[in-house]
Amino acid sequence: MKMDLTEVSDSKPLVIPNLPHEFKIPGNQIPDFMKQECELKRFGQSAAESERSSFGVVVNSFYEIEPAYADHYRNVLGIKAWHIGPTFLCHKEIEDKARRGLANSIDGHECQKWLDSKKPNSVIYVSFGSVVKFDDAQLMEIALGLEASGFGGERVKSEAIEKVVKQIMVGEEAEEMRSRAKKHGEVARRSVVEGGSSYNDLNGLIAELRIHTTASSS
Repeated sequence: MKMDLTEVSDSKPLVIPNLPHEFKIPGNQIPDFMKQECELKRFGQSAAESERSSFGVVVNSFYEIEPAYADHYRNVLGIKAWHIGPTFLCHKEIEDKARRGLANSIDGHECQKWLDSKKPNSVIYVSFGSVVKFDDAQLMEIALGLEASGFGGERVKSEAIEKVVKQIMVGEEAEEMRSRAKKHGEVARRSVVEGGSSYNDLNGLIAELRIHTTASSS
């Protein structure tokens, strides 16, 4: 799916076409390198073309959390995909080692003590990913919003952040969201054990690679 972003403006949202749901991205949230011809944009286009012409794609996710998009990818775009995640649930020995490493580190120990000192469902973890860039004014609005909740372009105001944080931390709606999150967690754990969707997808990938390797060598 190719889109011309050279004419996108900060005041007009970009509508992503041909997806199961409608998605709109504010123009000011689209990275500059995607709006103009540059080496990084060409690299992204080359990577996307390689994906379209590849044998298939391995996804670190599980089918039940996004079935409409898994089906869309396979059936509409016509790209083979195997959902084999969440991969961090696949190897308990590695997970146990990671926990021991956390417990043995000073920072990890202090972090665990701090978390243990808080009431259940009273801590919210905020992550902006690895490529998000905020200016100082937006960071201040985020900090003010988080504090008030009790811890370039149009900005999200602190009042809106306060409202959303309270919405997910307090009241019946918060309980409902926690309940859904727990159910997703349970489904994720079931997906990687024998008979689960990710377990079956991984076996399917191995079987198909064997067939492909045999056919290529004959």
